[in-house]
Order: sequence, then structure tokens, then C-alpha cells
Amino acid sequence: RSLPKIHFIAPRIATGEDGSEARIEYALRQLGIEHTFTDLRVERFYNYWNRIKEPYDLHFGIKCEALTKDMAKSLPSPSVLWFPDNIRVYTSLQNIIWRIGRHFDIVYSFDAGSIDLYYELGCKDVRHLPPATETDRYRKLNTPKRYDVGFVGTLDIERMNIIKAAQRVCNVTDFHVHGDESVKIINEVKIMLNCGRGDTDINQRTFETLACGTFLLTNWIPEEYQLFRDGEHLVYWKDYDELCDKIVYYLEHEDEREAIAANGYNEAISKHLHRHRIAKVIEDVKELRYQQKNMSDID
Repeated sequence: RSLPKIHFIAPRIATGEDGSEARIEYALRQLGIEHTFTDLRVERFYNYWNRIKEPYDLHFGIKCEALTKDMAKSLPSPSVLWFPDNIRVYTSLQNIIWRIGRHFDIVYSFDAGSIDLYYELGCKDVRHLPPATETDRYRKLNTPKRYDVGFVGTLDIERMNIIKAAQRVCNVTDFHVHGDESVKIINEVKIMLNCGRGDTDINQRTFETLACGTFLLTNWIPEEYQLFRDGEHLVYWKDYDELCDKIVYYLEHEDEREAIAANGYNEAISKHLHRHRIAKVIEDVKELRYQQKNMSDID
């Protein structure tokens, strides 16, 4: 069999069609990969124990907060864990990594700036695998732009302050939407404001906005952590004054704004879909198995 058979340990049922697991399943179908999901939030644990005895080529966990230490220890090799939260920001989540992370062959961090922390928590092989999007939902709708500046996402003090600062120079619409409605709104906004968690984080909204072909104005992160180039795929801001200046500039310069949005769209759909992330994991696992085989030959 040329394509692997993958067992996903992820909340596919619990998160429904709005979760990233639905986007991953779409990507798996596009790639023609046979797969099964075990959702420990809603399924009985014996489903898990039965499935890890089946002949899968890879056991692929996503977050796995319901996984016990014994369950993680029992996973056959190869196994990988993709953790979708910033554990430097949400420090309570470090307990999950401490409990189960060391039992996976490879652990993938959404945030490149957190890799050293994963090692400190006992993981043996940690790599960066950023968020992604998928074109079954987040896509261009070619609808008219109805709003100058918008924000879609969970509000906290920092994000409310960003919106308040931006409102010095324009009207910012804060949308409380999900699923298909969020796709519609992202497409109708001229400038989408964004703020990741932490100083190196690239959040899910970045990829979703670019995949909709909308101009993104997001918080600056150090250049070594940037996946998208400033002024070419999106635009970064460093402080509130710069944020306001760039809002005014790009509202007045539509052609430049839309050219950057088009570049960002092309970059996102050519390199940052879930199918690209899955392909990367499969390549890493092939390399891992090759190394393990060489080690066994030496022994």
C-alpha cells in the first residue's frame, strides 16, 4: 500500500463541522488516505484500546487532553502528537504535555517559540507544525466589501485594547460569528485585524483570512518566526500608532491592499493547507521509520 492507514485520536465528533478536525478529514479524502477517528470526548475508551491493536501505519493525536498516561504509553510506534495551543501562554496545558508528550515519537508544536519548553517537559523529538486551513470552507466568495475594518475571534483585554486603538481612525466592527457565517464576514471586510497569542504565535485566523483572499493586518512577530512576508502576503504592526497609520494607509490605497491580499491568498493555498501539513508528517514518519530500521540493523 503506497498511502498510509492513519488512526486519528482527535475530537472529530465533538467539534462538528466547525472544528479543524473536519478540515483535516476533508484533506484526508483529497489525498485518498484511509483513516479512522477515535474521539475520546464522546466515545468509550474501549474503542481506543481496540483500535491501537489494529494494523495502522500511524497513530496521529491532536491535543489528546483526554488521553491518560497509560493510554499514551501503550501507543504503538510510530505515533505523533500535534498540539494546537500555545503552552507558553496557556500554562495549565503544560500538564497535558508532561503527562503524555514523552510517549509520542514526535510532538508537533503550533508555536515555533515553544519548542524548547516541550523538551523541558520531557518530549524526545519536537518540531514546528503551524496551523493550516482548507478550501472546503475558507475560500474566496467574491462578494462586495461592506466593512472597512473587522475583527473575528475571541475577545480578551489585549484584543479589546487593539480594537479601541484602531477606532481612533476608523469604525471597527467586532463580529461574533462561526462557521460559514465567519467565512462570509471575512470576505466582506476590507481589512481584517488580528492578534495572535504570545510574541511568536501565528494563529488559525491568519490562515483562514488569507485563504479567503482578504487583507490581513496582524501583530508583529520576530522575523525568524514569520511564515508570511511583511508587505507582500500580509502586513504587520508593532504598536498602536503604527496600527492606526497602516489602517488609514491601506484604506486609502485599495490597489496596493488588494495586491497584498492576492499574494497572501496564493501563498496560503499553495503551502498552508491541512493536506500540506499531513504530507509533512507522513514524510517525517517515513524518515523516523528509516532511522529506526537502521538502528535495529546495527543492533
